[in-house]
Amino acid sequence: MRRKIQIKRTVWPSIFTLLNMFLGFISISFSFRHGFDNFIIAGWLIFFAAILDGLDGKVARLVHGSSDFGVEMDSLADLISFVIAPAILSYNMFFYKFGGWGLMLSFTFVIFGTIRLARFNVIAHRESIDYFIGMPSPLAALSIVSLIMFIIVHKNLLNNIYFPINIIFPTYYIIIGYLMISDIIFKKVSKFSLRKGSKYKKDTILVLLILLILIVYKEKIMFPLIFLLILINIITYWRKQTSFKNEEMEIDIDE
Repeated sequence: MRRKIQIKRTVWPSIFTLLNMFLGFISISFSFRHGFDNFIIAGWLIFFAAILDGLDGKVARLVHGSSDFGVEMDSLADLISFVIAPAILSYNMFFYKFGGWGLMLSFTFVIFGTIRLARFNVIAHRESIDYFIGMPSPLAALSIVSLIMFIIVHKNLLNNIYFPINIIFPTYYIIIGYLMISDIIFKKVSKFSLRKGSKYKKDTILVLLILLILIVYKEKIMFPLIFLLILINIITYWRKQTSFKNEEMEIDIDE
């Protein structure tokens, strides 16, 4: 009589986590091959790793396979795919020009990303289901690699206009790194539904629309979309903070 092989529920989300890590590893290998075409591939591999990173949590909830081990392994995968991989791509694409200073600049993203992931593990059980505290590492990685791909595909246009890349890219790179460890709130889109009356319907339609635009325009449009998303989150947080401070001032005056 054949014995059925039972697979633990925690294995299924871990498969997605390992695939995420694998794509990050392949992305690093393409970054070391040099050439704009390889850099574009490296960027897209990080994009698909981000999709898998979003799926592993959903799979864990679906099969009731969440565990502390899965959280830790997910962070290690994120460190490779969304911290080390974009940092190496940035170095091979741009920072290598600055020698030792370039190494130090590219490593700042690794420092910020590692702190971000360590902090997330500490507060993972206390963090809201509706938002992230600080920019999530997948979004940070995509914001960096999308800019790199944007520069590559628009290099002829950028060469014809004044585009101080030696200032813009390092500044943007450090700002994105800092946003990972900031207290700025970033909306979490983790549930989807197209059912009538569902509170997730708008987010679902928006995500599908963004994916459709990416399929059509690819790396030409990815950076503007991601930059707009970041800007919306920062403005929303700033408005809420300003409103909260104004309410506090009104209370003090009343007292």
